[in-house]
Amino acid sequence: MLLIRNLVKHRAVLPFAASFSGKFGCESDGKCHLCGRPVKKTMYSAPNVLEHAPDFKGKVFYKNDFKEISLSDYKGKYVVLFFYPADFSFVCPTEIREFSQSAKKFRQLSNSSTNIDCEVIGCSVDSAFVHREFTEKPASEGGLGPVDIPLLADGSKDISTSYGLVVKEGENKGVALR
Repeated sequence: MLLIRNLVKHRAVLPFAASFSGKFGCESDGKCHLCGRPVKKTMYSAPNVLEHAPDFKGKVFYKNDFKEISLSDYKGKYVVLFFYPADFSFVCPTEIREFSQSAKKFRQLSNSSTNIDCEVIGCSVDSAFVHREFTEKPASEGGLGPVDIPLLADGSKDISTSYGLVVKEGENKGVALR
């Protein structure tokens, strides 16, 4: 799970240290795509702690509808962006349901004294159409059932790659991790 603080500074907080090569999703001119501030290029393909979170654009399935979103749509909010390998897998539905059930609590933080406005988004390499099938099929039949969070499609693996979650070598090469 990645907790992204998408405020004016657009910083990312990661629970792990990455050691990949490449860039982490900023514009080629070395400026933040949201605020235009200079961004230090590093050896990481994922954002490092306190570095800018990579922007993304993609289609989500949410509340029986398809919609295009981007990280910049959530400017001024906190975003919990979590990744899972694929719909219709055995472990993921439980975790996705837990995030969905917790989404209301995250949203309510904006009404508390802490004034944190937080949204939860799930992301996998499945298409938005597969996300729809996954949420429309009851859990008793191997699906997910209805959820209260958008499920982001990353069929190109561009989003997963920009966050350093795609295995680059070995027998699992190309697999997007959670």
